[in-house]
Amino acid sequence: MSNVLTMRASQERVHDGSPAPVKDWVDFSDGSGPARVVAYVERELPPGGIPAYLAARSSGARSFVLWADEHRRERVATLVTLSATGGVATFQALGARAREGAPWQGPAHPLDGDSAGRS
Repeated sequence: MSNVLTMRASQERVHDGSPAPVKDWVDFSDGSGPARVVAYVERELPPGGIPAYLAARSSGARSFVLWADEHRRERVATLVTLSATGGVATFQALGARAREGAPWQGPAHPLDGDSAGRS
């Protein structure tokens, strides 16, 4: 048996001004039974909002939050781009507090920019 992670996206979106539940999720299956939801996925905007996101996106940088539930009660992890070439992106999973104000001791977050030229 093999283990499979699958990202699922809901077509349903709510735009009434209230915080909508997260609609995209990741399923896990080890083949022994039905797949189960292991995280809810949401794109994360960097400081500077949409203009900063679009500027970073042009270089392939992206960031996603993995939530424990669709109501954003607990952040599980943050995924950040390590590389994006030829239409294939490689991500690094950072700790749950990587963007919640806790100091991150690992590599710079690609959407924050740094002296190595990431932006």
